[in-house]
Amino acid sequence: MSEFRETIVDFGSGKVPKVAENLARMNPTSRVIALEKQGFSKRSKEKNLLKIIFSGEKDAVLPFAENSIDKIFATFIFGPTSFNEYRKWVFEFARVAKKNPEGNIFLCETALSKDNILRITNEIGLKNTYEYQGYPTGSEWAREFEDFAFNAKDIYLIPNVMVFSKG
Repeated sequence: MSEFRETIVDFGSGKVPKVAENLARMNPTSRVIALEKQGFSKRSKEKNLLKIIFSGEKDAVLPFAENSIDKIFATFIFGPTSFNEYRKWVFEFARVAKKNPEGNIFLCETALSKDNILRITNEIGLKNTYEYQGYPTGSEWAREFEDFAFNAKDIYLIPNVMVFSKG
C-alpha cells in the first residue's frame, strides 16, 4: 500500500512548478507529480513532489494507468497547443482520472477558451461540476495559488477555472 493517500498531477507545470509546489505543500499526505516537457529550473523542498520530464506531444499519452489519478490540474496549456492537441490531452486526463462526482479535472484557461473546452468535454462525456473566474478567496484553486499575484485588468487574461468529473 502506498504511503500517500492520493495522487495529484500538475500537467504542464512550467520550469518553476509553482502550482505543483503549492499543491505538495498544502497536501503533505498526497503524492504530487509535476509533468513538464521543458525540464525544471530548480529543486523543490517538498518531499512529496515528484518531477517528471515527458515528451508525450506526438502520442498524447500520460504515463499513468486508467483511473489512477485523484486530481489533475492543467493551467494555461490551451494557448500554446492546437485545438486537436488540447483535445487529445483532455481525453487523456479523462482516461487517467478516477471517478469523482465532485470533480477532479481542473482546467484553468482564459475566458476565451471556454466554448472550445466545453465542446471537447461534452464530446468526451465529462460533467462540468462548477466553474468560476479568477481565483476566488477560499476556493480550492485559490488555495493552490495563494502565493501567486494576479492583477489582470483585461477580461481575456482573467483565468476561467472549470472543474469536471467523469460520468
